Amino acid sequence: MTAKKFPYHLPFLLPLAFLLGCPPTADDDDSGPADEVIWEEDDDGTNGFAGDAEPVDVAWTKTLLIQGRMEDCDYDQDEDWPWTGDEDNYRIEVPEAGYIDFTVSWDQDADLDVLLYHEPPTGNSVSPDEQFATSNDDGLIEFLYDDPHNRGDDFVIGVLCAQGAAGDYLVTVNWED
Repeated sequence: MTAKKFPYHLPFLLPLAFLLGCPPTADDDDSGPADEVIWEEDDDGTNGFAGDAEPVDVAWTKTLLIQGRMEDCDYDQDEDWPWTGDEDNYRIEVPEAGYIDFTVSWDQDADLDVLLYHEPPTGNSVSPDEQFATSNDDGLIEFLYDDPHNRGDDFVIGVLCAQGAAGDYLVTVNWED
């Protein structure tokens, strides 16, 4: 039994493969940002003040997921005043005109507070526009803006850990028109 020869020569096929190119990759996609984008906190040492919030510099359209971590959750008002616990602040730009809501969720037994600044504050001793707190339990904090935002508006979300176990949290920001 004799082997059949392939009718095309390999030297002919290799240059043809290079001429045809490779299929597009995710980096070649010009359709814009994905509907859901994940962003990880990466500036834990310097985002402790709302006036110096870490910019979330990623293009997003429908849902932005910020993965953060609380490092210091042993706040004692008598010993640690003014605030010395872990505080993470994120400056978020609105992708398009429309409505914004957000949640902060975590699984560990911790007392987290969330501060909201409708516009990025200047300075380090500015009071938040909204403040949300839970008590020493795994939890969820939710907020829905009543009024629509304009494209390019910025706001700041601050996540603070007062007591309990250090651990991860997730900030989910949603946009809709």
